[in-house]
Amino acid sequence: MPAFSIASAYTSLNTIIFHTVFYIHVQPLLIFTLIFNIITVYWINKYLLLRRYKIPELVDFIIFENCCSYLQHVPLIYAAGSLTFMYLTSQVVPAGGFNLDYIPSILCLVLWFFCTMNPFSILNKLTKVIVGFMGYS
Repeated sequence: MPAFSIASAYTSLNTIIFHTVFYIHVQPLLIFTLIFNIITVYWINKYLLLRRYKIPELVDFIIFENCCSYLQHVPLIYAAGSLTFMYLTSQVVPAGGFNLDYIPSILCLVLWFFCTMNPFSILNKLTKVIVGFMGYS
């Protein structure tokens, strides 16, 4: 039985996610192709792992963890893509007004900041409260 390389599957999936998120402002239908791709890759990998390949090695798991940790940068890539294409296709900004089209990008940047920086351990405290509320402490 050949070895199963989960690393190549997840690095290519990360690439597809990052490209889709960057260009989603220009073509919103890309989200449906992304969802279809993720579901297809999941079922193909599941079949291959259970029926055709042997158990993955630990090195692949380390690469998998790294790929998953890069997903926290998706809001930043979305904000960069949407700001880029809004700037390239923008009309004249109203005098004395704020363009409301920038609000989703600003919210994504704030979300990215909280996901990566976790100031004052807010997310850790929130997780402890939720876990304690559910009775898993």
